[in-house]
Amino acid sequence: MVALLMRLRWIITRNNYSGNRLILYIVLAVVGALAGLGSLAVGLADFERPGAVADMIALIAATWGVIWLFTPFVAGTIGSSLRPTQFALLPVPPRTFAVAFLVTSFATGPVVITLIGLGAPILYALRQTWVAGVVAVPAVVLQTALIVGLARLTGLLLTALASTRRGRDIAMLAAVILGATLWLVYMAMQLIVPAVLDGDPPWLNTLLRALPFGWAAHATELAVTGAWAGALGMMVALSVSVALIAAASVPVVTRQMQWPGTESGSGDTKRRGRAGARRSPSSALAAAVSKEFALLWRDPRRKAALIVVPMFLVLLFVGPAVMEGFDIYLTIALPVMTIALLSGFLNLYGFDGPSTWQVLVIPHGARYDIRGKQVAWMAFAAPILLLVLVGRYVFYDRGTDALPYDVAAFLAVLGVGAAALALSSVLAPYPVPSAKQGNPFSTRGSFNTASLASLLVTIAAIAVVFFGLALVTAPGGWIAWLAVPAGALLGYGAWRVGERFAAQALQRRGPDLLEVVRKEP
Repeated sequence: MVALLMRLRWIITRNNYSGNRLILYIVLAVVGALAGLGSLAVGLADFERPGAVADMIALIAATWGVIWLFTPFVAGTIGSSLRPTQFALLPVPPRTFAVAFLVTSFATGPVVITLIGLGAPILYALRQTWVAGVVAVPAVVLQTALIVGLARLTGLLLTALASTRRGRDIAMLAAVILGATLWLVYMAMQLIVPAVLDGDPPWLNTLLRALPFGWAAHATELAVTGAWAGALGMMVALSVSVALIAAASVPVVTRQMQWPGTESGSGDTKRRGRAGARRSPSSALAAAVSKEFALLWRDPRRKAALIVVPMFLVLLFVGPAVMEGFDIYLTIALPVMTIALLSGFLNLYGFDGPSTWQVLVIPHGARYDIRGKQVAWMAFAAPILLLVLVGRYVFYDRGTDALPYDVAAFLAVLGVGAAALALSSVLAPYPVPSAKQGNPFSTRGSFNTASLASLLVTIAAIAVVFFGLALVTAPGGWIAWLAVPAGALLGYGAWRVGERFAAQALQRRGPDLLEVVRKEP
């Protein structure tokens, strides 16, 4: 079974890693390899305080662990494009398949990069005494298995939890809490790293070594100092933890070897009945906007894209009150939130999937649908951006001299964002899994180079708008207020031009777009 799954994974990998997608994966592999080599190099560092190297290695291992744990929430990955439900009708013993599925899920590039990144204890041990390497090598392997296995289990549980609407909402709430916490911890790293190197407060280093992510570093340090009983005890703890994760993962995979059930339709039927009794939209545009807002509330994939909103609100308003390192986010609060609001909605036709055909066959449907998507996004984004804008004046005493710039930028980015949303959704679509296929955060690797390029171009366009308006308002005084009508004209012009080109492109290449988004990744 292991050999069969490895062959399937290799065929899928060979077919997926081609064309534009190959370029994307090469870029990601290079970035990951650099991160892994940078983490590995810590094992060659020298610090004045005894034990500081092991503490830093434990901190880096904890960082890798947290990244792996958070990955299922934002990418929905559980190790490959294979899913247990695909083998539901085959005469395969569920437990045998589950074990083979979990074993082969470790044969991926990210796992190899993680193994390299966690290898610092080996270099540290060999620099001290080769005997300590006898402990460091298996400790690093077990540490990698623990981190990756825990992430795999998290992804499996997330997929199981997302099989119901309430479960998806719980998963999204967990993602919001975890994401906001990670951002706070990331920004706090400027304080954590010096504290770890200085050993003050002492409890921080004790905590890093006590966490399972730091056990390999602690075992290596104990072996270096000659405390072999403690080192072997840490090895046993790592082995037991890996075994427990494997034991917990097998039944989860076994339960997922069945066709996904359909949710009860009674609630939806009642809602549709109530919706039918409501007043019909007064125009085609109103109907398109109503459709977008209905999907925003009902589609779990769209709701998953909204988790960045509370995360960034915490980042922008709570962060500066916690530490000085967050002050930079106050300076760029509006562009950061604009990009956050756009990043999850640059593939709206991917979310629509096969239902896109309805737009293509309706006369003038492309124009109204594009405009409806733009108006719906602006109506959704405007209050949030306004909250960010006003909040900086209320809570952080932003001077009134910046008001012309803020108002002009607010008006401009609404239109530019709406244009980017429409153009990217038409010109760089990619398929996403059905809303009923488990994890709402998952794209199953369908994100491609064109989508990445559209995201980068969008970020660059937003940055140019803010930078250009900053130059216009730099003289101050009444001249700065000229930026307000300029921003309004820029936003309106970008919105209408983006709408026109996107509608023409959708009408022209609609069948090709449908062929892309209708395929289940």
